[in-house]
Amino acid sequence: MQPGVDALKAAQRRVSAGLADARMEIHDLIAEGDEVAVRLTSHGRHAGEFMGMPASDKEYAISEIHIFRIRDGKVAEHWRDADLLGMLHQLGAMP
Repeated sequence: MQPGVDALKAAQRRVSAGLADARMEIHDLIAEGDEVAVRLTSHGRHAGEFMGMPASDKEYAISEIHIFRIRDGKVAEHWRDADLLGMLHQLGAMP
C-alpha cells in the first residue's frame, strides 16, 4: 500500500464495501515510547465483493497484530500482521 492518508482512506473504502458488521476484540494494548502495539481478534461478515470474491455472507474471525508509531499526536507509521489465509478459508475461498 502506498503511504499517506489518501491511500489509507481508499483502502478503508475497499474493505468497507466488502466486509460488514466489523468488530474488533482487543486482547492486549502495550505502549512504550512512541510505539503502541495492539493484539486483537477481528470479526465481520463478507457482505460485498472483497479481494475479487463475490459476497458469501459468511462470518469470519481472525487474529491481528498492529504496531503504530506516533509522532506529534498522530500515527506516523503502521504495521499489521493478520491471518488473511485463515480469513480466506473461513469465507470459502480456500479448501
